Amino acid sequence: MMRALGVIVTLGLTCQASAQTDPAPGLKSLTGADVSAQIIARLTQEGMTGAPSLSDSRRFSPCAEPLTIKPRQDSWRTVEVSCAKPTPWRTIVRSGAEPMGARPLLPPREDIPDQGTTAMPEGAHDTGNDPMAANAMGLALVRSMKRGETIAPGDLALVPVSGPETVGIFSDPNTVLGRRLKASLSLGQLVKARHLELDWLVEKDQEIVIEIRIGGVSVSVSGQALSDGQYGEDVTARNLSSGQVVQGVVVGPKKIAVMAKGN
Repeated sequence: MMRALGVIVTLGLTCQASAQTDPAPGLKSLTGADVSAQIIARLTQEGMTGAPSLSDSRRFSPCAEPLTIKPRQDSWRTVEVSCAKPTPWRTIVRSGAEPMGARPLLPPREDIPDQGTTAMPEGAHDTGNDPMAANAMGLALVRSMKRGETIAPGDLALVPVSGPETVGIFSDPNTVLGRRLKASLSLGQLVKARHLELDWLVEKDQEIVIEIRIGGVSVSVSGQALSDGQYGEDVTARNLSSGQVVQGVVVGPKKIAVMAKGN
């Protein structure tokens, strides 16, 4: 009888210990969508928008309080996300942060093959083309290219630039992707405005495709360009169905993208 009671007591203690060591009683694991939502909310507090590079289906351990989200190496374009309890964890996410009202980063041109992504050194961030910037970053070639060749995503890397070299440089890959060189450049050479030919993908009075993007849905209609445009430039066009004049961004030959309001 005493032996049976001992077994019962032992089992009771085991169950009690199990309940006490449950790392997150009543808490659900977080998904990538949950984490992205908190990143976007944090960016909004800082006056920025973003599109975190995180799969919605990715799973994270539960967190008993709001996530801690802070910039990595002083740049909000990459953020450090962490949870203190019940089980500490930490991850790094590219946030795609942009100032409120800024245009989103464009996708690679639709008429050139994807050759990889632009390499960015650890801790680097886009400082624009301000020649007075103390820590400017400029786009340089990762291979030698001949006159007349078209620049693709895998051809570029961001490198530190200072002094007179900052004049005429580019720091946003979307400003040079798909552009043709009018001079041969060597491996490691900075790409400057004087090296590039004009490359009109959309020409005034040309019939074009207007892609209207609403969230994850896009609708294409026929339009007429009212101005010339190179890749990434803003142009105006008339919707041939409604007659409405819209402004969009050139994303490919004879094609512009328009971000609908509320997007």
